[in-house]
Amino acid sequence: MYLWGLRVMMVVGLSLLVATGEAGAAKDNQYQNGEVGLSLSKPDDWVFMTPEDIGLAAGSDAIPDGMLIALARHPEPYPALNATVQVMHGQLPYEGVEPEEVLSDIVRSMRMSSPVYEEPEPIHPERVSGHPAAAVRFVTRSTGTGSSPRVLSRMWVVVRGVELFIIDMNGPAEGPDLSEAEFSDIFRSLRIKG
Repeated sequence: MYLWGLRVMMVVGLSLLVATGEAGAAKDNQYQNGEVGLSLSKPDDWVFMTPEDIGLAAGSDAIPDGMLIALARHPEPYPALNATVQVMHGQLPYEGVEPEEVLSDIVRSMRMSSPVYEEPEPIHPERVSGHPAAAVRFVTRSTGTGSSPRVLSRMWVVVRGVELFIIDMNGPAEGPDLSEAEFSDIFRSLRIKG
C-alpha cells in the first residue's frame, strides 16, 4: 500500500473534514476553492462544518492535512448518526496512478480496520468533471454509538495528474436520515476544474 494510503485512511476513518485555510470559502450554499479548482453546493437545510463541529462529532481536536470541506445534514452535536460529506485533496507519489488502484488500497485498509465490514460493491471506473475516477459503495457498522447503526458509505477517488481528490459520503443505511437524494444532488453539483 502507498504511504499516502495510510494518511488517507486516517482522514476517512474520522469521516469528518472541514474547510481550512484561505483558499476555500463557503458562502450560503456554495463552497468554492480556487486554489485547487473545486466547487460544490449543499442542500438548503444542510450545514457546513466548522473545526468546533469536527471536535464535537469526532471527540478530537486533530484535523488531518488535506481537508477541503465537510458538510452535514444536521448541526453538531447530533444524538444519532449524522449524514456527512467530506472532500479531501492530496498529492500522489507520481503521475499515472489509476484511481481504481488508490480506491482499492483504501477499501482494503478499511476492511482491516473496521470491526464489522460488509462486502463492498465492486469498484467501478467513472469520470468526474472529465477526470478519471473510481467509485465504490460499502456498509460498515458505526462504533461511535451504542446501537451500532449500519453506515452506508459512497466514495470516489478522482485523479488529476498527480493530484488526488477523495469524496466521501456517509450516513445511515436506513431510517429517517437516509440521505441518498441529498448525496446525489451534492455529487451532481461537484466541479473539479483542469
